[in-house]
Amino acid sequence: MLGFEPKNVFNADELGLFYKLLPKRTLAKSSKECVGDKTSKERVTVLLCASRTGEKLPALVIGKSRNPRCFKGVKMETIGAKWASNKNAWMTATLFGDWLKSVNSKMASKDRQILLLLDNCSAHDIGKLPIYSNITIKYLPPNTTPKLQPMDRGIIRAFKAYFKSQLLSFLIAKIEINDMNASEAVKRISPIDALMWTKLVWDKVTAQTIINCYKHAGFPLEEAEISIENDVEAELVNVSSLIAKMGENTCDVENYLCCDDGLPTEEVRDDWEEQLIEQFIREEGDTDTDIEIEVIEEESAQVLTKKDAMLGIDNFLNPLMTELGSRGQNDLKFRYVMALTLIRIKQNFQIFKLIGS
Repeated sequence: MLGFEPKNVFNADELGLFYKLLPKRTLAKSSKECVGDKTSKERVTVLLCASRTGEKLPALVIGKSRNPRCFKGVKMETIGAKWASNKNAWMTATLFGDWLKSVNSKMASKDRQILLLLDNCSAHDIGKLPIYSNITIKYLPPNTTPKLQPMDRGIIRAFKAYFKSQLLSFLIAKIEINDMNASEAVKRISPIDALMWTKLVWDKVTAQTIINCYKHAGFPLEEAEISIENDVEAELVNVSSLIAKMGENTCDVENYLCCDDGLPTEEVRDDWEEQLIEQFIREEGDTDTDIEIEVIEEESAQVLTKKDAMLGIDNFLNPLMTELGSRGQNDLKFRYVMALTLIRIKQNFQIFKLIGS
């Protein structure tokens, strides 16, 4: 792939994780609506990175606190996973740049050039990052990561299966040994546990599982046909048995595994429409497109009725929506035109002072 040996092709991605979450039956109502107490919803973002041959880089865990009290006296360099923070426990371009810098230094010390495959999230925007001497960054095509990104083809799922197993084992031990209920036991979990468990369970994700996930994403090794039984399913059986030990009011293993899949993991730009347009121009090379976002001063705003305002919006929306209908939904140009449409709507609402119908 682009002149890189399989051992030097890496993929990195983030996942959101409720690291204290109990397997309550209410999770089955909605994967986006993790019903429970405030403690159960404490979360971190975890960045995982692995190569086509199964090599794993140390995981990065992002929490909300820069230096939690539970870190006092802990030699962080001995844990084997790294800690970072921001107020939302999200990945940001700054944190990602710091991580890339450390990976680049590691690769430079080994005189090693690597290819890093990434999705197109805003925190990974290479336009904001410097050029790294030993890392070549390539983006996966838009709207293809569920199929083409190895992390999404089973590596993250394996990590979460082992993590939930570790969490439940801890809780059951606390309940049995200390004669406490689950809600009391979960309060004993701290960010240092999340960090140490991340190291522990990332070690459990085997090279064979990673190779298999690369294969499913379309990146098989060339030496021979690889037929590896995914060992994650066996771990899910273990998770299911641990859930059963937690009592009757529990959800099934799949709901417990996936309940935090929808957690945001990245800093989101407010000007996402402009971001899509920047991406379109960068990837399609559309130099003919001239887009200017004009700020209308409040003094020049026209006083119109709501009816006139909506009619004006319809007049410029209709041709754009016609163009939208002629494009495929997976086409970057489709997304570009949608972004342009929303920007024009914003401009018009800057112009209109609605005083009633």
